[in-house]
Amino acid sequence: MAGQGGWSPALVAVAVLALAATGTWAALCYARHRQLIDLPGERRSHAVATPRGGGVGITLALLAAALAAAGSGLAGWASTGLVLGGLLLVAGIGWIDDHRPLSPWSRLAVQCLLQR
Repeated sequence: MAGQGGWSPALVAVAVLALAATGTWAALCYARHRQLIDLPGERRSHAVATPRGGGVGITLALLAAALAAAGSGLAGWASTGLVLGGLLLVAGIGWIDDHRPLSPWSRLAVQCLLQR
């Protein structure tokens, strides 16, 4: 059964999953190449060295899913724009932090912008 706009929901879900997996894989390859690695420590949640930036794949998948939802009429463009704006702000500050560590205050300031 096709969803609104003629898109099969199952096909869209598979495409978004594939985009998330491929984007995460590519981001982790990039992080290893650029040596963007978090080392284990007392304030870290991992026990082995871990590449940073894998969340960009999830971000790309969420962007694609939101645009597909808006394009098919399942979501309004105005609300989709607000959600994507917040997503890009948080993902953007995270990407910058992955490349050159930022203070917790600057990350908190961006996150507070998104609170009501």
